[in-house]
Amino acid sequence: MVALAVTVFAWLLVLLNDVSDGGLGFFGLVSVWAVPIALLLWLVLHGLRYTGPASEDGRRRAPRVVRAATMVFLTGLGLVLLLSLGPVATPLLRLRVALSQGSLEAYVADVRAGRTDLGRHVGRAVGLFRVTETELVPGAVRLITTQCRLLDDCGLAYSWVGEPPRVGEDRYRHLRNRWWHWFRSW
Repeated sequence: MVALAVTVFAWLLVLLNDVSDGGLGFFGLVSVWAVPIALLLWLVLHGLRYTGPASEDGRRRAPRVVRAATMVFLTGLGLVLLLSLGPVATPLLRLRVALSQGSLEAYVADVRAGRTDLGRHVGRAVGLFRVTETELVPGAVRLITTQCRLLDDCGLAYSWVGEPPRVGEDRYRHLRNRWWHWFRSW
């Protein structure tokens, strides 16, 4: 039971990390799909409650595995609800940007001064983010930090001219100061 609780807590932390990064990466997507499977498992195991042996006082108690499956199901359901409420992720992303602001702004200054290579990276740590791609566009520096859904990218944009320039199906949502959440669709 303790191992299950630790696993579910770790699952929660990884999903909160994904959500606070502005997008839902591969693990987050797998976890969201795992919830219906956990629901099915919970329903099947919950049925054992009525077929399991009665205790000495004649009451039927849920087997330990049913209690564990119930915990997984309720946690998973809570995570799906959290992830489906898109605006919940924005304060988490804003907090992460605020905590990383010094590192992020130093990185942007290096990009603007030509001291940092542009293009794809192997996951460069910048504050609490892992930057996998950097672009310098007129009026802005854009950083890819995570994957959104399956084929799209998400990240941050620092713009000194207002909303960053749109390329293709790019979308932006203002976070704080000159920072924007960037969604690049293919």
